[in-house]
Amino acid sequence: MKFTLAQKDLVQAIDTVVAVVPPKSTLPVLANVLVRAAENTVSFRASDLDISVVNQVNADVAEEGEVTIPARRFHEIARELPGQNVNVAVSAEQIEISCGASTFKLMGMKGEDFPSLPSLEEPLEFSIPAASLQRLIRKTSYAVSSDETRGALNGVFWEIEPQQMSMVATDGHRLARLVVKGKFETSDALNAIIPPKALGQIVRILGGFDGDVSVSLGKNYVAFRMASAEVHARILEGPFPKYQQVIPKDNDKRVIVQRTGLVAAMRRVAILSDALTRQVRLHLESGHMALGARAADVGEATEGIEVDYTGDELKIGFNASYLLDALRHMDGESVAMSLKGPVGAGVIEETSGLENEEYLCLVMPLRLAE
Repeated sequence: MKFTLAQKDLVQAIDTVVAVVPPKSTLPVLANVLVRAAENTVSFRASDLDISVVNQVNADVAEEGEVTIPARRFHEIARELPGQNVNVAVSAEQIEISCGASTFKLMGMKGEDFPSLPSLEEPLEFSIPAASLQRLIRKTSYAVSSDETRGALNGVFWEIEPQQMSMVATDGHRLARLVVKGKFETSDALNAIIPPKALGQIVRILGGFDGDVSVSLGKNYVAFRMASAEVHARILEGPFPKYQQVIPKDNDKRVIVQRTGLVAAMRRVAILSDALTRQVRLHLESGHMALGARAADVGEATEGIEVDYTGDELKIGFNASYLLDALRHMDGESVAMSLKGPVGAGVIEETSGLENEEYLCLVMPLRLAE
């Protein structure tokens, strides 16, 4: 195998795939990236068995073939090469990389040893604007559970219907859901639980891409194709909890608050919150919200801000980290908080989001000490 390509194209191609290479694996070939040259293109593929990322770039291919190359070393070499054309030649499993006055030789492994891409049995195919997909991922995936014993909660629940699409994530203490309305090329309602690592790779790859992402959804795997890159991921086993049942419909206390002001006040007060619970107390009265936190044997903090609120007095506690996560993923100058009582879930919504979107975050309260 022999090919020549621009150094910047080589770096971009490896950058796209190297993040999925596992730091440790019982399968040595997974520490490598599969390089395949055919016609006028070279493809680079990495995998951890659950997720595979492929990127393809144009190249001058003198001899077709494939080989796997140690991913981290290859990445480091590519980044340090001078900005000239790079020549890659492979004889058996020995790879020679030359650029200007620099020459490197690496030992690789046979391409046939690398896991093949998963097959999608009778996939359902549709497309989604890249911007919408990025917002769906960014506004929900932060709420995924990190508890590996809670299988279905370790992923983002993706629901696709002909007129709308939504992503939902929860860890049992908080929930984030974004609904995007539009026309999607499916006649049936579909759903799948996608691992956040795969979604993170998609966000990385999309970058400034503003086209449509093609999706193929199979029974056990899903594939995303965008520009010259692809992400293939194993779908997590369900079922996902019936999250609609935990979103309160009768929260009758509504607070409108300036978002950045609330974030700043909460960050200050949370400095003296309990290290374990991170509890911040909210005390609501007409037109006013008082925030307070206390850490035993350390101290306490309080701060007040003006809000649009005319309901009954209410005291409620929340984990400051959960509230801050929700608020940071909101857009616009103000947000609406819907509350019921000191033990009921609080719902935060955007007061001015995009016309075709509905975004909400739910946070469970922490019981206040008497």
